[in-house]
Amino acid sequence: MERGAGMGAAFAALNNNSQLPVLADRNWTPLLDAEVRGHRRHRVLAMAMPGLTVFVFVGLLAAWALVSGALELRAAFNLATDHGRWWLALGGIISIVFGIVLVAAPVFGALVVTWWVGTYATFFGGTLLALKPTFNVNACRLLVREQLEKLER
Repeated sequence: MERGAGMGAAFAALNNNSQLPVLADRNWTPLLDAEVRGHRRHRVLAMAMPGLTVFVFVGLLAAWALVSGALELRAAFNLATDHGRWWLALGGIISIVFGIVLVAAPVFGALVVTWWVGTYATFFGGTLLALKPTFNVNACRLLVREQLEKLER
């Protein structure tokens, strides 16, 4: 069962949702029971194989860092230079480097990942703080300028 569908079934079963006729006509008890058993299996699996759990967590963290870094780089090149393009690009590069390091060395364990996440958050947060003053002021000016140009037409 797909995770979102299972959670929706659990929510509908607990709320006894009679507003939606399609949902009201179904017996939700088997779906709710399957959802609870599925979560129990995942917890047991995570407890039985902590090494695999850490490896999966590191893999998900690496995928998130790589995807978010690529999207930040794309957003940076769509942003005007005077709006802090290079700070956003630097944040994207830091995210991509963090993802590559996680992919290259996933075996170091949860403690090292904790240090990596802290270091990444420090540097990435610094780039966002550096981006904030230029982005907010210039973005507001640009929006006001665009609105004034629309009013003049």
